[in-house]
Amino acid sequence: MTADPTAGDPNGIRRLARLHTQHADAVRAGARHVVDAAASAQSGWSGKAQERFVAVAATVPASAQRTAARLDEAASALDTYATEVQRIQDEAHRVQTAQQDTTDEIAANARAIRSATVTAQRADAVESDTTKLHQLQNGAASLAGLQARLSMQWDELVTRRDAADRQVTSALQAPEVVGKLQSAAAVAKMSDGQFLTWLGSLDKESIAALRDDPTIAARLARMDAKDVALWWNALSGPDGAHSAEQDAFVAAIPAALGNLNGVAYWARARANTTVLDAKLTEAKQKTAYWKKQLKSASSPAAAAAARAQLQTWERQRDGYQNIQTTLDTKAVSLISLVDDRPPLAQIVSGDMDNAAHMTYIVPGMNTATYQDGTVQNYATIAAGMRAEQALLGKTAPSNVAVVSWIGYHGPMADDLSFASVVANGRAHTGADALTADLNGFDAVRAASGQDADLSVVAHSYGTNVATIALTKTHADHVVLLGSAGVTDVAPNAGALQVPKGEVFASQGAKDAWAITGQNLSGRQDPTELSWDAHDFSSETQGSGADELHGVTHHGPYDGREGNDQGRYSYFDNGTTAQYNTAKATMGLGDQIPEAGAPFDRMRQQTKDNWFMYEWQTGLTGDPTL
Repeated sequence: MTADPTAGDPNGIRRLARLHTQHADAVRAGARHVVDAAASAQSGWSGKAQERFVAVAATVPASAQRTAARLDEAASALDTYATEVQRIQDEAHRVQTAQQDTTDEIAANARAIRSATVTAQRADAVESDTTKLHQLQNGAASLAGLQARLSMQWDELVTRRDAADRQVTSALQAPEVVGKLQSAAAVAKMSDGQFLTWLGSLDKESIAALRDDPTIAARLARMDAKDVALWWNALSGPDGAHSAEQDAFVAAIPAALGNLNGVAYWARARANTTVLDAKLTEAKQKTAYWKKQLKSASSPAAAAAARAQLQTWERQRDGYQNIQTTLDTKAVSLISLVDDRPPLAQIVSGDMDNAAHMTYIVPGMNTATYQDGTVQNYATIAAGMRAEQALLGKTAPSNVAVVSWIGYHGPMADDLSFASVVANGRAHTGADALTADLNGFDAVRAASGQDADLSVVAHSYGTNVATIALTKTHADHVVLLGSAGVTDVAPNAGALQVPKGEVFASQGAKDAWAITGQNLSGRQDPTELSWDAHDFSSETQGSGADELHGVTHHGPYDGREGNDQGRYSYFDNGTTAQYNTAKATMGLGDQIPEAGAPFDRMRQQTKDNWFMYEWQTGLTGDPTL
């Protein structure tokens, strides 16, 4: 045995026990304050916030009592442990002293035996000399016996200390102290089903103890969205209401839940609000740090390294700040926040958990959160599309939700990734992420028993992302706007997991960038008749109050300032493109006239601008119309 019976500080253990007792008293006092506040809230305050506060406050006393009781149990276990450690140490010190004394006596006796042996062996030795030698030898045997007994007593103390250690460990891990929490080793051995069942059995106090546990986050991230959705839905209160346990999980592990497919979107949005605040603070601190490093760099190499880091963190800061500003100024929520370089985000207008019509908008190249206006614009795009869908679908806006899915890194015009617009690598990566998110939406709705009509609307390079994804998962409607070309993974509309007749495509006659992307990449134009989509026009239609504006360039959005100057893009309000897209995604596609195929655009280009005909076709002379 190697345990040391003298180890530890009993007084320190008692101080820890007293600290637990003080915490228990503080929890009880805090609960009394909450009860008093709830009583005060019954007068002079009304509305949903007051009702929510009173309802939550009503759960505090019982929760506080459980927490305080666990702290009391821990304090009692520590107090008992301190007493036993003190007793063992006192006895150990006695045994140590006796062992040292015995060791000294054995040494002295051995010296005396050596001297008496010499005396007894001399020629003039007498009988008393022999008697003394025998007495000393008998004493040596007695001392050896005493030494053995003291050694046994020490071993007994080692055993007692080991038992005391195991007893306090068991007591501190007992349900009376930690609830239903399990050790990391026990959790690692659980199957996915056992793991989710265990999480579902935890009370609020045990959930709080999981705060920011990386092993829990990593385990959840690997799980199938369908399993996660069933677990999360099972935590709900009556009629699907938010439960105290769900609120506790959001508070304890927000980073794990914010992007977890299968978790309800209200919970993800709340979790991401917490994470965003922390990430923005971190990015600001890192930016300030690398500015100082750049200013104090002692060599060109150090300056270059600091400059690269500064650019990275400035983009992180700008990305998070743009997202925060959007949340502060727009009626949207943040259902995904990926701490990538730069950050990725999904901004939703509407209630994704309950809307009967759900649309994902997939952006194209040159879309990044760090760009001024991009996140805000896509929030406006989502809100504008939602309003138009509700209007044309003759339904309440609460029945419609639209998410702007900035969920992948598209090619950017301000760095070397621009060249990747003619390749498909980023599209495949984005498609994997989009597939997972679409499947996650299905899982949430299946678990809650609420079906939804699902649409995907994609622009530019995003059409490549969306079509690849929809060969692996499904949607009820898809609209491809200003496509930079779709890869032959989707050789035609029939390759998509979308009902026949519900694949739509449009390209403005004045959109020169779309055809540039198609020609340089060699990808297919989805408005070609051979691709078999339902093509519709994005040109000006109607007049006066009924006029719908035509697309004047690739876009995707110009907003009021651009509109005032005669510029319109696919997602601007009051455009033919937005109008037809809203119709298609609300199941009204059969009302959209088929138009806008390449030949139709050629005629329009010739009418509007002869140069565009020459530039696009490479032909000269009069076109045959």
